[in-house]
Amino acid sequence: MVVYEESKRGRQLFQVVASGDFFRQPLLSFGKRFVAYWVIADPHLKLSSERECKTRDHVYKFSLKIIVFYHVKLPEALVERIDADPLERLRERAEELMLRQVARLDWQTIKEGGEAFQAIVSREDGTGEPGVRSCLDQLRAFAMDYGIGVTSLAIERSLPDDEIATSSRSKKSKPNAASSEPKPRSISRSKNTSRLSRCAG
Repeated sequence: MVVYEESKRGRQLFQVVASGDFFRQPLLSFGKRFVAYWVIADPHLKLSSERECKTRDHVYKFSLKIIVFYHVKLPEALVERIDADPLERLRERAEELMLRQVARLDWQTIKEGGEAFQAIVSREDGTGEPGVRSCLDQLRAFAMDYGIGVTSLAIERSLPDDEIATSSRSKKSKPNAASSEPKPRSISRSKNTSRLSRCAG
């Protein structure tokens, strides 16, 4: 809890009360006015947003989910800038950083959603260039201006239904690399018809 004393001179920080403690008004505080702000002390807070995206050639579409894990590190700094809507600013900055990096990826990397896709969070500016801070480091520096400590940053991508179906068909059509010999096929006759049905063995 962050407690301010309000007077004709304005608002001044009076005390930051630790989680679990109580604010005890001073004995010699007659006529003084105090205003308190409750700040969540949970160390495992989460902020997420989702954006519809297109590849740089505007051919493919996908959804990008950005998840920021954070905690309030400096309660008084957060309250001082409460009018600026710190969480919304954090959300916007996370989106700005990640959308810029995802835009540099080719469609195959996005589609697979594997290590190369996830690496843009921690790699320097998503390019690997020396001397440039990673997206996570940039977000941490930005958040500290609002008293927010960013623990980690994660991204997920969702493909449209037609792309999922295409990927599924592609996987099924790939030959089994474990064996170079063709699998034997069995031919069975249906009881109700004279047609032969061919099934993979």
